[in-house]
Amino acid sequence: MKIATAALLATAASAHNFKSCPDSPGVLHVTALTLNPDPPQLGKSLSVSFSGKTSVNIAAGKADLAVKLHGIKLTSADFNFCTQLGLKCPLTAGDAFTASLSYNLPSAPLPPGLTITVESTFTDAAGKELDCYTLDTGLGSTDAMLALPGQYPGSLTDDQARGLFSMWRKQFPHVDIDDVEVRYKIFKNNLETVIDHNMNSNEDDYEMGMNEFGHLTWREFKIQYVGTGYRSDLTEFPRSLHQIPSNFTAPKNGVDWAKKGAVTAIKNQGQCGSCWAFSTTGSIEGAYQIKTGTLKSFSEQQLVDCDTKVDQGCNGGLMDNAFAFIKKNKGLCTEASYPYTGVDGTCDKGCKKDPASTVNTFTDVATTAKALMSAVTKQPVSVAIEADQSAFQFYKSGVFTATCGTTLDHGVLAVGFGSMKSDNNTTMVADGKKKKSQNYWKVKNSWGASWGLKGFILLQRGKKQAGGQCGILNSASYPTLN
Repeated sequence: MKIATAALLATAASAHNFKSCPDSPGVLHVTALTLNPDPPQLGKSLSVSFSGKTSVNIAAGKADLAVKLHGIKLTSADFNFCTQLGLKCPLTAGDAFTASLSYNLPSAPLPPGLTITVESTFTDAAGKELDCYTLDTGLGSTDAMLALPGQYPGSLTDDQARGLFSMWRKQFPHVDIDDVEVRYKIFKNNLETVIDHNMNSNEDDYEMGMNEFGHLTWREFKIQYVGTGYRSDLTEFPRSLHQIPSNFTAPKNGVDWAKKGAVTAIKNQGQCGSCWAFSTTGSIEGAYQIKTGTLKSFSEQQLVDCDTKVDQGCNGGLMDNAFAFIKKNKGLCTEASYPYTGVDGTCDKGCKKDPASTVNTFTDVATTAKALMSAVTKQPVSVAIEADQSAFQFYKSGVFTATCGTTLDHGVLAVGFGSMKSDNNTTMVADGKKKKSQNYWKVKNSWGASWGLKGFILLQRGKKQAGGQCGILNSASYPTLN
């Protein structure tokens, strides 16, 4: 079981174990991070202190501190990296530093024992991320809470849930709420499901968190985001097969094309079944960056509007068909010249194509883990998965090991593979034991950055079932550019 409630609170006063955020550059090399008071108390001031030794020069920057409860942002604050944290800037690579920041947590009637996450993100003067750390702890007792000792009782009171619903709406103001009371009840049920999973799963399990889909039932989410985008029945073209080099050995520390600069920022398909188009552009963007050294975002909307001979826009398509369209079209237009609207539209033939994005050939990958590792070592690869499982809606972090089938319904992009141990994501949990090493595929999704690991998911790798976890091995392909 995950350390939570009374057990977590009992250890809270000791030094916490903290971990780097996923894909954090990690150049500050923070070695200690403490809270005061510990555990934090809502309605009181919280002080966060940290120290380390930077490996880069820092002239100026910003520190952002956020406190989240299972994905819901309770509060956040920005601080000037140099003037408000007690640092003596500029810092030179190799300099040791100690800093602290304090601010008030909001008052809210929440039961003690719930786990909160304190997230500290540091950026330089240009807004580029320097480092990010998270620390999990339990809420302490205040007058507005139940008296300690105690545990989260398994459900939220109406006052507690409505307070969190209000915070969630402020966090995602763009979400359209049609009927507040109906959406509140769905939100409360979803949040309790998330809390129950996180507090009752084992320490190596994936975590769930509330995101911008917190107001949707699973059936609504499934209809809007899953099941209509990937259409293998639309296959039109013959396929060549990826050949594994005879001397191929998977890199010991894995592969991550996002860290190598070959993956564009997370995008959001909205309520259009265009996942196939996002998977396609992801492959094109990766191949283009590897070929030219420049990362450029290409247009999904052009595929939705113009690639209509076989593919069906917001009603689904297939990545190989899209590669064939780009080959025949002699390139794809950029995102800037043909922006995404998320609805089927009339083809704009006047957008500016980039000839360097022209597909020469496209290749399918055999349905084995070794074949996909070989292909992903070469470049990002378009894949399809079965996302028709409710656990996908609120996936937040960790290696996704939930049961899922191989009936493919969602196009995504495999951008790497590795293990928690080799990625330095292995963390000390509260009882002092390490999480066991877990192998994964790193996959870029198109549901926005509030979902998952800032838009990515880690799917279990090495699962002994045909097609791999969620069928990721069953329909992989990639383009080769002219």
